[in-house]
Amino acid sequence: KISKEELEAVSIKRDDFHGEWNYTIYPSS
Repeated sequence: KISKEELEAVSIKRDDFHGEWNYTIYPSS
């Protein structure tokens, strides 16, 4: 599971990180 903070961090870092991974967590297309 991911915490709310991690979810927000992923949302911010998705450009520097894996966008596909972020999409897998919570698709915001």
